[in-house]
Amino acid sequence: GLRRGRRRHHPVAVVQQTGDASHMSAPGRLPRPASYTFWLLTALCLATVLASAIYLFQGANGNLAFIMAFRLPTLLGLLLTASAIGVSTLLFQTLSGNRILTPSLMGFDSLYILIQTSVVFFFGSSHYVALPASAKFLAELSIMTVLALTLFSTLLRRGRSDFSRLILTGIIVGVLFRSLSGFMARVLSPNDYAVVQSA
Repeated sequence: GLRRGRRRHHPVAVVQQTGDASHMSAPGRLPRPASYTFWLLTALCLATVLASAIYLFQGANGNLAFIMAFRLPTLLGLLLTASAIGVSTLLFQTLSGNRILTPSLMGFDSLYILIQTSVVFFFGSSHYVALPASAKFLAELSIMTVLALTLFSTLLRRGRSDFSRLILTGIIVGVLFRSLSGFMARVLSPNDYAVVQSA
């Protein structure tokens, strides 16, 4: 009688219930209200404005226009870089489903250092300094875009199931780039190495 009274669950229904439960918050953890996110973003924006004001006006005792001509472009570059890193990290963690991984695992920062070191290593620091900044930027952007398309083509073709292989490939490529750039940096002269560090 007990066996007949038991309710049998269909396997598909169990999977659906498990999938629905995965979207629920963990036991004992309440969802954060929208006001918490609003005040957190407000506090971060105010902290950014305060830090920017301190950077711009701290020790600016001389000609303010002359000082701002150097500090404002630097501040804009820092804000642009920070925004790009934040957005890329958010997208990368969303795709991977892991809050620990960062885009640096893909080896793009190592590729940038390798490009700078290779140009100074093969052509010399004098030729590197003589190159226009726009030409260097476009060349570096083209090389990094080609590598990004090469690495992510596997993900775009096979879907998310191949994301772990993509991350492992990025780690291996990053180690290779760091090793090559480190080897070239040891062979460079001190003056050429200083140019690489300032790039």
